[in-house]
Amino acid sequence: IKLRMVPFDDDWKSYQNTIDSLGKEIDVIFGLFPPSSLRGSCSLLELGRAPLCCGIPMKHPLAAHEQLNVQDLYGKQLHILRRGSSPDIDALRDFLLQNHPQIQLTDLPDYDMDVLRSFDTIDGIVITAEIWKYAHPSLVTIPVDWEFSVPYGLLYSKHPTEVMKRFVETIRVNKTAN
Repeated sequence: IKLRMVPFDDDWKSYQNTIDSLGKEIDVIFGLFPPSSLRGSCSLLELGRAPLCCGIPMKHPLAAHEQLNVQDLYGKQLHILRRGSSPDIDALRDFLLQNHPQIQLTDLPDYDMDVLRSFDTIDGIVITAEIWKYAHPSLVTIPVDWEFSVPYGLLYSKHPTEVMKRFVETIRVNKTAN
């Protein structure tokens, strides 16, 4: 097996096209699982779960915290992926709506680097995954005292080549052995 790193655009439309064309130009992606609407377009091998955190602009008063309590978010605007994008994020949304109505939730239609860049100029806080903590230099990723996470792993074609099948199986066997 020969691996080659291939860059691709990270805007929402390019990401959708990349998922739809897995097995053609790109065989496998390592990352967070795609939104529910795209999960049927590819095969998935979960390798772990990334805690959901808050992405906070560096100049925001909460940016100095090591960890947040949910109550720290009271009276704040919290940007979260729209309902139906992810069952895991929907579970967080439901928890906040039912138990912490003091937090103002604002829907994000999509989530990509352009969305992260927009938080440089607004006073909002965005739900993000811990593994994205270095994705944008002006956002600080801070854990919150909740137990919500999202899956990450391999995304690959629904109809993988034999080589790709062996690669995925090797990863699966080694994952379960550890």
